[in-house]
Amino acid sequence: MTIKKKLLFLSLGLIALLSVTGMLQFQSIVNVGSQWTNYKESALSRQVYLAEIESEFGYGGFIHNFKNHVLRGTQKYADRVTQNKERMYKAFEAYNKLDLSSEERSALSAAQAVADQYVKAIATSVSMHKDGKNPMEIDKAVKINDSPAFKAFEVLKKHVQTLEKDAGDSLNNTIKKLKVLMMFAAMSMLAFFILFFLVLLKVGKRLSIIKDATIEMGKGNFAAPIKIGGNDEISSIANALGAMSGKLQDVIHQISKQAKALTNSSQSLSDISTDLSEGTRDASS
Repeated sequence: MTIKKKLLFLSLGLIALLSVTGMLQFQSIVNVGSQWTNYKESALSRQVYLAEIESEFGYGGFIHNFKNHVLRGTQKYADRVTQNKERMYKAFEAYNKLDLSSEERSALSAAQAVADQYVKAIATSVSMHKDGKNPMEIDKAVKINDSPAFKAFEVLKKHVQTLEKDAGDSLNNTIKKLKVLMMFAAMSMLAFFILFFLVLLKVGKRLSIIKDATIEMGKGNFAAPIKIGGNDEISSIANALGAMSGKLQDVIHQISKQAKALTNSSQSLSDISTDLSEGTRDASS
């Protein structure tokens, strides 16, 4: 496989891995957003409405003002009860619009039934105060068992806590998956850079062999072997260089052979010339 193809496949592999992990990470982020929206629509909405109901109903609100009116008969406490009732009933109405279980609806109905009793009782308290009744008489006449309401609040709180736990577990699982995907993406990039470095290291070693061979050829040593395996650009260069070295060695051998032959011929001619010169001198003597 050529170096170009190796680098191409490595790059395509990295792009594919990053694309897949990126899509999965995006999906996980979308899931986190969806789960948070579900949490707000379920647990958080319940928590807000329940807190509003308890605040208006409890001893700092509805019941507190009712008791004060029974004891004092002051109109401002009756007005406060009316204000508490309006805010509380709005919260009841909003709570009922949520996707509730049958147990939640029963608990909410029980709490609202107690609130209805207090609404009727405040009218009785106002009327009895106008008739001049004392607080003891009024208290006996309007005595209400509010324990069903507080039991209902406990049931509703448990449902809110369950929803919060489920939403928290779901978010934690999604975040864990997101962390795993991020780690996988990081490991993929690390693996790519390691493989890329190994390819470059191998290329560098093979180029170093070719460089050493060319230095030897420059010194006139054409017999130095160029041993590079593979089937890529560098091996092709090495094979071509080896073939060229062999041809140059043959050419040099032929030139050397011809030069030797010329030297021998020149020596023969020199010997003949010497013999002729000596023969000429002998003849003239």
